[in-house]
Order: sequence, then structure tokens, then C-alpha cells
Amino acid sequence: MPGGKTTTPSVPAGIAPVPPAAERVGAIRGQNGLCLDLNGGVPFDGNHVQVFGCNRSSAQTWTIASDGTLRVAGKCALVVGDDSVEIVSCDGRTTAQWRVSGQLVISAVGDECLTDPSGGRWAGTGVRVDDCDGSAKQRWSLP
Repeated sequence: MPGGKTTTPSVPAGIAPVPPAAERVGAIRGQNGLCLDLNGGVPFDGNHVQVFGCNRSSAQTWTIASDGTLRVAGKCALVVGDDSVEIVSCDGRTTAQWRVSGQLVISAVGDECLTDPSGGRWAGTGVRVDDCDGSAKQRWSLP
């Protein structure tokens, strides 16, 4: 600005500013001691997301980011054509956008819920998105 002055945008009287959403970091726990997990802990584009025994590893340290992404090991979880979930470089794709509603993790594309098809019965099962029904296989304990 002229004269070196800067101004801070003001909020109209009576309207409280909305703080940015806080990021949530930690394990995302499903059923029967299984956690959302990056297969083999290897962060390469196209690697699949699965459920695996909770072990506090970096492969299970997820960030529910304020930009709507679900991140692990510097990559973003993405819904692919067969409704499975893989990781890719974070680049703003809408198929990598998520929102949380209670215990549900919902894809921004198609409003489908992150689902463990095995319902916590089998470690190593790849997760996918399915129509939200609120069943146990779609409920997650979030950080």
C-alpha cells in the first residue's frame, strides 16, 4: 500500500470470524483392533490403503487435514475407479477430498463412506468406499 501502511481486513460487527479447522493426527481405528494402514508402510503412488493390526507405526499415523485431505506418509488417500482407496501425491484432486461426520469418513465424490469390507475380521483387507449405512464396518475412531 502507499506509504508502507498495511491493513488487516476487518470482520463486520456482529459476525465472528471462523477459525480454520484444526488438523487431527493419529491412528484411525476400525473394528476388532484394526487400524487404517498404508500397505507395507511404503509411500508410493498407487499403493493401497488397508486395515491392519494397530501398531503405532508411521503407516498408521494419519492426518485429517484442514484442506479436506486424508494423509499418510506425505501422500493423500484417493478413491479410484473400482471404489478402492489408494495413496497418491497430494495435488488437489476432488477424489482425494474427505469430510468427517461423527464416526464416518465420507468421500467428497459420491458422498460414500470409507468402509472395511471385512468388518474387522481380516487384517490386510483393502478399504473402499460404499453407500453410507452407518454400520460398524463404516465407523472409525478418529484422532
